[in-house]
Amino acid sequence: YFAYGGDFGDYPNNSNFCCDGLVQPDRTPTPGLLEYKKIIAPVKLEEEDAASGRVRITNLFDFIGLGGFKLSYSVEGDGACLQSGAVDLPDIKPYESGTVSLPLEIGGERILHTDLWLNLAIVTGRDAEWARKGHVIAWDQFRLPHLEGITVEDVRSFPAPKAEESLTGILISGDGFSCFFDRLEGKLSELRYEGQDLLAAGPVFNMWRAPIDNDMYAVEGWRKKGLDNVLNRVDSVVLETGGHGAAVKVLQYLSPPNGDWGYELEQTYEIYGNGDIYLNTKGRPRGNPPEFIPRLGYRMSLPGSFKEVTWYGRGPGESYIDSKEANLVGLYTKKAGDMFTNYVFPQENGNRTDVKFMACTGDSGAGLLFSSEEEFNFSVHQYTLEN
Repeated sequence: YFAYGGDFGDYPNNSNFCCDGLVQPDRTPTPGLLEYKKIIAPVKLEEEDAASGRVRITNLFDFIGLGGFKLSYSVEGDGACLQSGAVDLPDIKPYESGTVSLPLEIGGERILHTDLWLNLAIVTGRDAEWARKGHVIAWDQFRLPHLEGITVEDVRSFPAPKAEESLTGILISGDGFSCFFDRLEGKLSELRYEGQDLLAAGPVFNMWRAPIDNDMYAVEGWRKKGLDNVLNRVDSVVLETGGHGAAVKVLQYLSPPNGDWGYELEQTYEIYGNGDIYLNTKGRPRGNPPEFIPRLGYRMSLPGSFKEVTWYGRGPGESYIDSKEANLVGLYTKKAGDMFTNYVFPQENGNRTDVKFMACTGDSGAGLLFSSEEEFNFSVHQYTLEN
């Protein structure tokens, strides 16, 4: 393991702040190093007319021209590379700009389920003392025109699901699926499809995340307000039927023990005959809530067999709202065990941002698909938040 301040009996010390730089002690690059490389890139790429392949390039080097570099490009959509190539750059002088035309063969507007992207990279054209030929020094992407090929399934075309109420909860079943809402805990506790369990523990509203190094002066205030120990009081779980689906409305009150604040939470689950579940959440603060809440979202546990994660958003590495430029938008797949970042001191990690949909599946392909009307963030870990 890597030791840091205090591990040697030294005092005073600054704990692990002596090793939270851009590289780890064994020189493993951190996501921050890749982000830093992207932000300080010595070449700027701008869209002049991406659909026609025209790209504006600005040389931010102080002394050298760009004659020894190439512009590598690829046209990608739905996770596939549809065209790729590379062209030599003109010898654009320092702090000057030029336009490069790429021989794109889009062939009209393609029909895709995601988006069509022109991915660009400035690479070295030959070996140098500091880098091999093909080394990337700058990169970016621009959206290209395409036709959306998504077929929207009308949930109203399916028979309405069957709903049964009991003292302990509400059971809703439809075409090959069933789900159960626990009245005591006020949550979706079971979800099955073709006899297979899709949940290990149902979704719970979450207001906490693991602190990061830079939270060192804020986390004490968070804990003082009880953000790490918010409890849930279930006020009601009501079934509503009629129309083409069933709805379960859960009213809860979230607050730490003996806290001077809380949130009234209204969660409405709409369940349709094809197994689609729409969740809408509304919250209203009460009392003296914290000025800052570390996170607003949901956490849940999935079966251990769901080891494959696929998403459409920024990737392939971790990204956050304030640190995401290095990761391009695309369709990515990783194993669940590869979705985290092993920082020296355990902390929040592995987030993916600007996501339109994500799925967790097992070897058979069965699993769960998550999407939202707005882009969202997610993370997948093989350990709990508390650990």
